[in-house]
Amino acid sequence: MQQPVEIARIKRLLLRGPNWLGDAVMCEPALAAARRLFHGAEITLLAKPLVAELFKGHPDLDCILAYQDPGQHAGFSGKWLLAETLRRQRFDMAVLFQNAFSAAFLAFLAGIPRRYGYSTDGRRFLLSDPVPVPVGSQRPHQVDYYLRLLGPLGLNAEARPPRLHLSAEDTEAANRLLAEAGIDEQEFLIGLNPGSTYGTAKRWLPERFAEAADRLVRDVANKSGARVRVVIVGARGEEALVAPSSTRFPSSGSLSGLSSKHPRCSRTSGCCSPACTWARP
Repeated sequence: MQQPVEIARIKRLLLRGPNWLGDAVMCEPALAAARRLFHGAEITLLAKPLVAELFKGHPDLDCILAYQDPGQHAGFSGKWLLAETLRRQRFDMAVLFQNAFSAAFLAFLAGIPRRYGYSTDGRRFLLSDPVPVPVGSQRPHQVDYYLRLLGPLGLNAEARPPRLHLSAEDTEAANRLLAEAGIDEQEFLIGLNPGSTYGTAKRWLPERFAEAADRLVRDVANKSGARVRVVIVGARGEEALVAPSSTRFPSSGSLSGLSSKHPRCSRTSGCCSPACTWARP
C-alpha cells in the first residue's frame, strides 16, 4: 500500500488544470488552496493554452506550462514529447484536477512518482493515490468538487468564490473594450452569455436568460439605486444566438464576437453579476 503523502517532502508539484475555461474558473480556489497546503513547494500548472492564459500572473503559481493539443503535443508522439519535458522537471507529485484518463497517463509517462487524482475514467491503475469520486446526491458544487480532492491530503478549507487576478494591461484592455461598446464604466453590469459549445443541449432558451436578467436588474436597482446595464457576451459566430436577448433589452451592450479575441480581455469585461449557460438561470 502506498504510504501517505508527506507534504514537507514535496518540493516540486505539478497541477493538471481542467481543459475548459468554465471548469478552470471553478478550480481556482483549489489552485490557491494547493499553495497553502504545499507552501514550501514550487508549483507548476499544466493547462491548455486558453486556461494557461487565464491564470497568467496568478500569485499562487510559480510556473505555467501550455499543453498544446492540437499542436506540438497532439498524438502519442506529442504526448511523449510533453512527458519528456515534464520528466526533466523532476516533479515529486502531480495533482490531477482534470478527470480524464489522458491526464493520469501523461503523469505516468513522465515518471512522476506520486500521481494523485479522482479515480475516474478507468484510470485508477495509473494513479498512485486514487481518491473516490463523490457520486449521486453527494456530488458537490464544482468549486467544492475540486477542493475536496485535496481533503485527504489534509486540506480543511471553506469554499470561496473564484478569483481571477488582473494585470494593469488586463484592466486597460477591458476598459477599452467597454468604451468601444459605448458602456459607461460607472454602470453596474449584468453579463449574459447564452451560448455553449458542442450543441444546444446545454443552452437555456433566450427568454429564460431575459427573465433572469429582468429579475437581476430589478433587484440591483431596488437595493443599490445603481444604474444597471445588461451586457451580452459570446464567442465569435454567436452573434445571431444572442440577438433575441438583445431585443429584450434595447439599451443593452453587446460584446459578442469581441470578448473572444483575448480570454483575459473577456474575463475582465467588468461584469458584477454574470449569468451563463452553466449558471442555470
